[in-house]
Amino acid sequence: MPCKEEAHSRLHCHRGLRELPPEPPKRDHWESSALLGSQIRARQYLSTKEEAAVKIQAWWRGTLVRRTLLVAALQAWVIQAWWRELLWRQMQKLQHILLKVYVIQEQAAVRLQSCVRMCRCHRRYRQVRSTLCALQAPRCSLPLQVGDGPQEQPAGAVKGLEFHVEILSI
Repeated sequence: MPCKEEAHSRLHCHRGLRELPPEPPKRDHWESSALLGSQIRARQYLSTKEEAAVKIQAWWRGTLVRRTLLVAALQAWVIQAWWRELLWRQMQKLQHILLKVYVIQEQAAVRLQSCVRMCRCHRRYRQVRSTLCALQAPRCSLPLQVGDGPQEQPAGAVKGLEFHVEILSI
């Protein structure tokens, strides 16, 4: 009949579990020290392998983190570029509106100045006309005398009214 340990180890192997290593047989002092040295070397070898594996894993995790940060930075850059473009377009619209308002105000000022100059011209014209009518009115009411016929005007005399109109443009 098999012993309990064999049945237990078979059960573990059957389940796919790792089998426990057998206990080393009892040895004398010299054999055990040689065995201990080889175990120390084996552990050192495993520890250097583990250190290398840890370094490789740390490098890989760092690479993944840098890749993730790069993707996030690129996405932030795209959003910032979109936002700057949006602000630039809004600024362009505002400048366009302000330019339209400025042009409208300038045109209104030019029209107003034109109307004021026209009113001054009309006022001056009416003033000169009323003065001339006042000067001519008494002559018409007087009876004609012999020397009152049409008279010739000197060669350099100005006929009619003269108006000096200055057109200022901006």
